[in-house]
Amino acid sequence: MKGRVGFRASLRFLATEEGGRTRSCWSGYAPNLRLGDHLTAISLVKMDGDEVAGNSEMAPGGSYEVFVVLWFPDQNSPEDLIPSLVQIAEGPKLVAEGRVAGHTQAFTSAPPSVDDYLKGYAADQEGTLRKHGYR
Repeated sequence: MKGRVGFRASLRFLATEEGGRTRSCWSGYAPNLRLGDHLTAISLVKMDGDEVAGNSEMAPGGSYEVFVVLWFPDQNSPEDLIPSLVQIAEGPKLVAEGRVAGHTQAFTSAPPSVDDYLKGYAADQEGTLRKHGYR
């Protein structure tokens, strides 16, 4: 499978009062997916159907449709990485939870809009690092 892979999920970010984030995050946010007792690196991209919902906010307490992009999909089997209950963490802190959308039993290719969005996002991040002398 070429390009980015992952799965669709419906997530609810925990409210700040529930121990969730204190600030919003945006499409391209890179937390971890909790798998039993370990974490794996991911990016979350907010979706509107098959299209990326732009550089849009995901606020604490809100519910969103996302594409979960796996950074290292070949390190685990799809059965390990596609739990019915999805838990998103920042280190040990749980920040969102939800369910896999549909009955996915395997990775799917990211829609072209996700791939294009993340390419642009990475270029923006690189430009910011260069601007501040980190590259």
